[in-house]
Amino acid sequence: MFGDTRANWPDCMFHVIESRITSQTNASDSDAQGPHNLSMDTNEHELLTPDDVVAEWKIPKPTLYRWRTTGYGPPALRVGKHLRYRRSDLEGWLASQTDSPRPAA
Repeated sequence: MFGDTRANWPDCMFHVIESRITSQTNASDSDAQGPHNLSMDTNEHELLTPDDVVAEWKIPKPTLYRWRTTGYGPPALRVGKHLRYRRSDLEGWLASQTDSPRPAA
């Protein structure tokens, strides 16, 4: 009675699981694109760690922390206990640091 069903059970379950994975993958791909094809890869809203910032700017980590404690450096925010920097804030702060041309002596 159960001989044939039990023997085929792993194959049947494999096909069920495979079809569920495929349908979930296809659904998540369309959800990621959204109705307006929006992407979360927008650099402006990207949050960077202090390690990311010092690697990108090629500055020592203590310098970044000193700037933060003295109120000099780029604005940062806390995500729980973690310090993060918005890419847009970093770019804005860097733009504000541009030297103006000095008159010739």
